[in-house]
Amino acid sequence: MLTELEPGSEIVFGDHQVVGVAMDTSSRELPPDGHACAYCDPELRGDQQELDEGDERLLEATRQFGFMVFRIGADDEGPGLAFTVGLAHRFDHPELVCFGADADVLGELVRDLANQVAAGSRFEDREIRTDVLHRAKVRFDALPTDRDAPRREHLGYACWFHRNASFPVLQVVWSDREGRFPDDPDHDPALARWQVSLGALRGSA
Repeated sequence: MLTELEPGSEIVFGDHQVVGVAMDTSSRELPPDGHACAYCDPELRGDQQELDEGDERLLEATRQFGFMVFRIGADDEGPGLAFTVGLAHRFDHPELVCFGADADVLGELVRDLANQVAAGSRFEDREIRTDVLHRAKVRFDALPTDRDAPRREHLGYACWFHRNASFPVLQVVWSDREGRFPDDPDHDPALARWQVSLGALRGSA
């Protein structure tokens, strides 16, 4: 039997670069009956493959705390990223994903934004915020729900949790120090390698 998860518990998946962190939303009211369903209850999911310990802990975290934040370190193939698993299911809000150089910083950013969602905030497509990152703006870009390739490539654990069904996603895009986003032709080219623009894939299935 798995030990009960504590807020902030880290769950290492696979190659030790993928880490899920259980977030504490116990002081907030979770949506009713969200703890026993075909998404987050292992006995009701009916997965064809046997769940491993990491899978079970992910499901436990979403039942107990509402969501998890995953972070994946940068490597030779691309930047680091952090993303949520559970916001769409438990809080009726798009999952959040952000790319960058430092997965720990990204994890903290996505965690803070997700906690705002758990407390009742909503973020909308193309919304710009100036109070999230020091010296930078952030913009929330929606990934169309009928485009699955970016989800499968970057949000594999979220796809598994959502049983490979389509789910809403908002990418948290950050600007350079002049407030220019990656789709601006004058955006700092030195920063281009640290953000994957999922919006650029909107024309790809």
